[in-house]
Amino acid sequence: MKIILLFLIVCNNILGLYYLKPGTTIPLSGCLSSGGSGELVTFTTTSGGGGGHEATNHDVSARPRGSFSGFGSATTIGVYTGVDGCAHVTWVAPIFSGFYDISAYGGGGSDLSNLLVYTQADGGDLLLPLAVAPSSYQLIGMTPPHPQNHYGTTDAITKLGVIIGAFRGSTGLLPSVNDMSLIYGGKFDFVVGSSSSGCWTDTVSCGHQEHRLGTNADISFASLGTVTQRALFKTMAEAGGGDGGGPIVVHADHFHLRF
Repeated sequence: MKIILLFLIVCNNILGLYYLKPGTTIPLSGCLSSGGSGELVTFTTTSGGGGGHEATNHDVSARPRGSFSGFGSATTIGVYTGVDGCAHVTWVAPIFSGFYDISAYGGGGSDLSNLLVYTQADGGDLLLPLAVAPSSYQLIGMTPPHPQNHYGTTDAITKLGVIIGAFRGSTGLLPSVNDMSLIYGGKFDFVVGSSSSGCWTDTVSCGHQEHRLGTNADISFASLGTVTQRALFKTMAEAGGGDGGGPIVVHADHFHLRF
C-alpha cells in the first residue's frame, strides 16, 4: 500500500520545500492510500546537508538528523496506523539549519518530502547577506567549513551599516566584520583543532551560541585603530543599536554586537 506523507501544519511552501525554525517541531502523518488501521508505517529522517555547513569540511555522518518526539534520538521508527488510516508522529528539527529528508515507508512504496530548517526573522523574512563590495567595511572570517558567514536580519544589517559607516567617516578606518550568521541561521558550528566533525554534538564549548538568529556581528579590534578609536566605535555602536539585544560583549580580540 502506498504511503501518503502529510504535513499537518500551516507553513511556507516554496518549490516543494517546507520551512521551519531550528529546534521546533512539525506534526507528520503517514497515511495509507487505501485506509485501514493496525498497519505499520516506518518513518526515517536523514540529513541532506546545506545550511552553510560545507560537507567537504565536516563529518556529515555525525550531523544531527532531527528526531521523533517520544522516541529519544532514534532516526528510524515504526508507528501503526489508527482508525483514520494514518500513523501520526512529530518530528523535532535539530538546532542546525539545512536540508532534511523525511521518508514514510509502507508495504507498497514510499513518499519522500524535503524539509528546509531555517531561522526566520521576526518579520517573516529569510536572513539577508551583508553586501560583499562595501565602501565602509571589509568582510573577514570566511573559512572552508563556513564560506558564507555574513547573514543577518534586515534590522541588524541596516543598523550595522549605519554604525560602521559613521565610524569610517569619523576615523577613515575600515572596520572588519567577522562572523554574523549562516545563510539560514541556526547553530553556527565550527571546526575545533584538527577535528573534521565540527561541533555537531559538542554544542556548548564551541561557542557562537548567539550567532543563530541573524542578530549578531563580530567586529575585529585589529581594524579599529587605537584604544581611543576602539572606544569611539563602542560608543557609536551603543548609540546605533549594537547593544539592542543586551550589552556589547568585549572579547579578547573583537566586539560582539547585538541587535
